[in-house]
Formats: sequence, C-alpha cells, structure tokens
Amino acid sequence: MILPWGTGDSVIARLSGKEEISILGCLSFERRGSVVPLWTKALANPCRCRCLIIINPYKGSYPEFAGEVSAAVERNRELLKNQDLPFEEEAADLLAPEDELLRLLDAFQARAQGTTVLLDITSFPKRYFCFFVQQLMLRSAFDNVIVSYTEAGHGGYPIERLAHDPLSPDYLPGFPFPVPDGNRALVVSVGFESLGLRSVVEFHAGDRAPKVLMSISNDMNAIDRQWATVRRILGEKPEVLPGNLEVVAPWDVESVFEVLEY
Repeated sequence: MILPWGTGDSVIARLSGKEEISILGCLSFERRGSVVPLWTKALANPCRCRCLIIINPYKGSYPEFAGEVSAAVERNRELLKNQDLPFEEEAADLLAPEDELLRLLDAFQARAQGTTVLLDITSFPKRYFCFFVQQLMLRSAFDNVIVSYTEAGHGGYPIERLAHDPLSPDYLPGFPFPVPDGNRALVVSVGFESLGLRSVVEFHAGDRAPKVLMSISNDMNAIDRQWATVRRILGEKPEVLPGNLEVVAPWDVESVFEVLEY
C-alpha cells in the first residue's frame, strides 16, 4: 500500500492511464463541499458516477438552523446543476447507524464505474468519513481509494462553535470495541471541540501520560484553537507534554501512521 499526498491533480496523475473515477461526496450547506465535484469536470479521467449524500440535521440540535441549512443545500444543488454536472443524491440522518452507512456504501458501489474511488470528506461528519475510509479500503471492488479535503479558504474556520452536542462522546461506527488490556491505547479524533473527552481520557489513561498528535498549520488562529482544545482535554497537566507530543503535517499520512505505530 502506498500513501501519496498532495494536490488533487498531482495525486490523480499517479493513476495509470485514464482510469475512470467514481466520486462519493457530501451535498451540504457548505459551498466548499461543491469544489471537488466541480473540479472533476476538468479531469482527463472519465467520471460518470458522482454520488452526493445529503445529511439531515439532528432534530435535537441547538441552535437549530434547519431552514437555513435546507436553503444553503438547495443553493449548492443549483450551483452544480447550472454547471451541467451530473450527480445522484442519497439522504441519511446525521446519527445514521452502521447498517444505514453500509447501505449508502452498497448503493454507491452498485453505481460505481471502474476501480478507483474519490472520497471527498470535506463536508462529511467524522462518524461518516472515518467509517467510509475504513470500509472502502476493505472492499475488493476498489483498487485505489483517494481521499480529498477542501480547506475553508481565506476566511478560515469560524471562531465560535457551530452547535452544541446534546450527546455524550461515543465510539464511531465501525470502531466499536476497546483495545484489549494487553496492548491498551486510546485514540481520540477531535476537531476544535473537546466535548466531554477530558473525562474519557482521564478514565482510560489513569496514571499514565497520554500522547498528543497535532497537525502543523500556518493559521495562527487554528494553532491557538488546537492548543486550547488540548488544554481542555488534558486539564491542569501541562507537564505531560514534554516527550509525549508529536507534530505532523496534516497531509503527511505516512508520518501519522508511523507515530501511531510506536
């Protein structure tokens, strides 16, 4: 297995010949979620299958922006249609169970052309894209799995939180079982929201110092928010960081795996 990284054009150039590519993405309220589907129009590789999933908001969320979300999704749908971009839609709930996520993947695989899939995780929640990456890599129907992400742009990411999570932290779909006691580890996937992860880390880590893996960024606001999140998770234990902190470029997948292996 090779794990190349880079711009979309440079990664696609690694494919042999003009292999057909099938796209799995998310049609959301975010404008940047439309960037990769539109970019595929300019590829020399044929791309006849574009499946975009609409994720219905959680009804118990607060603040509740269902109307605004629906209007923004419709604008992005019209944007794609006005560019004569053919695509098919599927819909699922934000907290869809594992069986529903498998159904979405089965429907996508039935439509897919060729053995190369481009998964655009830009607007997918973690519970979706972590499961999709795992399952697509396990499926023999796909020889190549390419994962893309579009940054937020010049405006950056919002400083304030987008919503309050009414649920407690839980295992992601596809990753349900704790590591056996003989080789214990705790992997926490987090953006800028610490949620209730401090208590989870404290429970599993015990007296041991948790290790922290962070990404490099040229955005000072993003760096400040990363450190603020780490402080909220670790509590008043800054002394645990020396010797237990690794910083890796977010696009360097191989280095991330190397850090997680030791």
